[in-house]
Amino acid sequence: MTKNYGFELGRKKDLCLAELKSLLGAKSYRETLHGIAIFETEKDDLQQFLNRLGGTIKIIEIIEECSLSELKNTIQRLLEAEFADASGKIPF
Repeated sequence: MTKNYGFELGRKKDLCLAELKSLLGAKSYRETLHGIAIFETEKDDLQQFLNRLGGTIKIIEIIEECSLSELKNTIQRLLEAEFADASGKIPF
């Protein structure tokens, strides 16, 4: 089953992206947003795959996609619910 993953690109972003395209296939590349390259792949042992990569910092599994405004609204709603009874400083 194919899933979407984000690969946080290292300092030499073009080189990191070229490495990922060569290993995952250029056809599986979707886009790059804020230094994270999105790929669709069937790979399941991502830790072993990450160990092979020279410039990728981390791999992120994308479980759901939404717009930025939807994300902001969801985060605001969750934080308001979590800290509704809090007073004073909120420890993180």
